Parts: sequence; C-alpha cells; structure tokens
Amino acid sequence: MNNSFCDQYLGFGTVWPVSAFPGNLFPSYTAGRRRDAQNAWNFFELVESTDAATRVFWSNRGGWMPPATSAFAQPPSLWYPIQNQGFLTLYKQGKLLHEQACPSVVWTAQRNLGIPTTPLTDVYPAQCPS
Repeated sequence: MNNSFCDQYLGFGTVWPVSAFPGNLFPSYTAGRRRDAQNAWNFFELVESTDAATRVFWSNRGGWMPPATSAFAQPPSLWYPIQNQGFLTLYKQGKLLHEQACPSVVWTAQRNLGIPTTPLTDVYPAQCPS
C-alpha cells in the first residue's frame, strides 16, 4: 500500500521494528474504527516485539529444546501471553492491518519461526518473493 512506510520492516536486526499505527493509510476509517484499528495494530506490535526478544534471548543461550516428554515444540509460556479468544482476535486484526498496509511483507508470527540453536541475527519480517 505504501512502500516508504513498509521499508522500515525490511531492515535487519535483533530488535523488532516497532511502528505506530499509520492512520494515513486508512483514510476512510471513522474515528471509532480508527481507534479500534490502532489498538489492534499496537497489540500485534507488542506481541511480535516481545516474541522477537524471546527468540533472541534463547538463541543466544543455545536455543531451547523441549523435554523429551513434551508434546509442544515450544511451550506457550515462552511467548507473550495471548490470554483469551478476545486477545487472539485483536492480534489477528492487527496482523490483517499489517498485511493490508504492507502486502509485500511476510507477516509470519515470531513464535512460528522457532528458536535457533545459534545466535539469532535478524528478527525483521521477510519480503515476499517476487
């Protein structure tokens, strides 16, 4: 939608590139819808930045391996707590807004990217293949 705004997500580093809600990219939104969109946007940014920091923390310590008896590759307790269906919906709405604002960016959740056993050097989202 707006390449200059989206360029900030196509950098490189170990700290998630947190950005404020780009209200100018959603000019037709009413004041109430804009407020709700900003809340969803900010929640998505909070979850992704926290989860990115978790990935960096554990990768710098050799990764995280689940106990042999664990059914989960990575326990939910490692990640930012999405406490109920309402927060999950808010997160998904925030992700959708990011996808609308920057469709050329791959918005895979940090928690779905895993924790490498070598120090992580980049948590930025990837650019969609051409």
